Order: sequence, then structure tokens, then C-alpha cells
Amino acid sequence: MQDYDYLWPGIAAALLAFLFPVYWLSEFLPGIDGLSQSVSYNIQTLNFSDAIFVVSAVLTIYVYLSLKRILNDQLNFKKVDILIYLMIAVNIIFLATIFFDIWTAVVSEQRFRSAESTLVISAIVIGVGSLIVAGVLDILLAVILLRGKTDLPLIWRVFAVLTLVQGIFELSVIFHFVVVIVFPASLLVLATAFLRKPESVELV
Repeated sequence: MQDYDYLWPGIAAALLAFLFPVYWLSEFLPGIDGLSQSVSYNIQTLNFSDAIFVVSAVLTIYVYLSLKRILNDQLNFKKVDILIYLMIAVNIIFLATIFFDIWTAVVSEQRFRSAESTLVISAIVIGVGSLIVAGVLDILLAVILLRGKTDLPLIWRVFAVLTLVQGIFELSVIFHFVVVIVFPASLLVLATAFLRKPESVELV
């Protein structure tokens, strides 16, 4: 049974690697000019893409919890536990923006228009704030992993390097769109780490 302990986390990471770019590319690439217009349009629509958003967020939380578990179980590495919990908290806060869409779907057009600017600004602040905090946490996670021990298995070094690159682009905000490529790549590496047999390496 030990070989199958991380089967579902591996599947979840691979599925998230597919859903993440599908959601962000389909949601914000169609010819909408300007960030505020894109956010306003997103808030006004409650559709299948919002279901993908929720599923992706839940999968992200599950993958992060599984990441913490595998680092603890297979590598005896617990130095990033708090960071991972903080990353989960950021994702929960960002997930909560779905309530903007739900509220907009049940109120009148007039009421939405009166609150539109507040909703848009709040969504942008939460989104940008979450992006910056996630960038800091990703960089810290990567640095701690890379400095943990010199014989860290190669697959975890690759994951750490991709996470570091991801964190840098998140922190830049302007170039955050690159995350649409980097995050799925790190998830595929993580899926591989979940599904492969553990190496007998201990980090202290």
C-alpha cells in the first residue's frame, strides 16, 4: 500500500496542471481591454468557468497539504510546514472572491451597478495582494528546500527551482502571466514526485 499513498495527490496535481491554465487563459484572454473591465466581467458572470475556479482552488489546497505530508513522511523535512499552511490560507482567501460572483448573480442589476466599483477594487486588491504574498512564500519555500541539504533528490531540486521562478514572477506582478506556464510545470514535477517510489533520503 505504501506505493499508492500518494496516488490521489499525484492525480490531483496532474489535473490541476491542466485546469489552472485552462481557467486563466479562457477567463482573461478573450478581447477585454483593461484589468478593471476583465474583473468586472468576471464578477458579473457565474458559469462553468467559476466551477473550474472553485475546483482548482480546492485541488490546490489538497496538493499543498499532500506536499507537506510527503516532505514530512519521505524526507523528514518539516521546516516549510508553516509556509505551506500560509499558502493554503492565501488560497482560501482568494477562493472567497467567488462570493462576489454569487452575490452579483442574485441581486438586481441596479444594486450591482451601485456596488460595482467597490467589488472590482476589492477583487483586485485581494488578487494582487494574494499574488504578492504567494510570491514571497514560494521564494521562501524554494530557498529553504534548496538549502535544506546537498543531497536533496533531483526531482525536488527541479520542483524548488520552478517554485523559485514562479515566486519571482508572482512578486513582479507585471509578469505574473508567466505563472500560467511555470505553475503547471511545477505541478507536473510534483505529480511525478508523488507517484514515484521514495528514495531513502533524510533531511535534518
